Amino acid sequence: TQCRYTTVVIFSKHVFKVGEIVNLLKYYHPEDLKANNIVAQHYINCGMLDNAKNQYIDMVERKIADADTYNKIIGLMSYQKQYEDMIEYCDILTKAFPETEQVNRLQKSYAYMEMGEYEKAIKVLEPNLKEQKDKIKLSETYGIIGDIYNRWGNKPESFKSYQKALKLNPNNIVVLNNYSYNLSVMNQKLNKALSMIKKVVKAEPSNATYLDTFGWILYQMEDYDEAVAMLKLANEKDTSDSPAIMMHYGDALFKIGKVVKAKLYWKKALDAGASAEDIEKRMKQ
Repeated sequence: TQCRYTTVVIFSKHVFKVGEIVNLLKYYHPEDLKANNIVAQHYINCGMLDNAKNQYIDMVERKIADADTYNKIIGLMSYQKQYEDMIEYCDILTKAFPETEQVNRLQKSYAYMEMGEYEKAIKVLEPNLKEQKDKIKLSETYGIIGDIYNRWGNKPESFKSYQKALKLNPNNIVVLNNYSYNLSVMNQKLNKALSMIKKVVKAEPSNATYLDTFGWILYQMEDYDEAVAMLKLANEKDTSDSPAIMMHYGDALFKIGKVVKAKLYWKKALDAGASAEDIEKRMKQ
């Protein structure tokens, strides 16, 4: 933490000098891909995401871009929730680099899902199901389709897609986690969910999201002491300030009688973006 703080202080102190050097680099090497990437990265470091995106778009228009440049544009558009623009740039990338088409479909599908256009999100992936020969990649695609159906509210189709994904790749960590978590939310087949999430956490023991899933399954199984221990670890490992992870920990603490601490984590979850209605219900307990 101290090292990261020192780095931030040094960067803040010399940011204008760095900016001058970056501008000189761009001036003297206007057609150099690496130089232009450094300029864009400087904008990102300064939090100037629109400037960075425009820098990358300018590189595309001046024909000094590679496929990674397009992907950086798409990534920034995704972060800024500019999903229609993101879909357009996926098509532009496919036209410029046809070999990226299958991956671009995944990105387009994500954009459609975030826009709530679930049917389009699934339809755009259908060619991948026919074209992909690699079982690992095909498993990933079925997993994404399962996530889309889940967001759409169609649990039976979601679970069918997860099962297809796991048949192709029994070690698909993301699918194992998502499938087990959704089973726990529905309070169904908890032993199966527990078996899957144990496999996930064994593979990635420091992932806060997976630890949270493990803890929530234990909670649903009414093993509250073990749930508290697992959810405490999830909160310690979490670097994203996930409101769900905080809220789950609060719920488990409440079940073992640690009401004051439970309220503290519910309040932290609210501050991190949890639904006020969800927190209010918990506080009224």
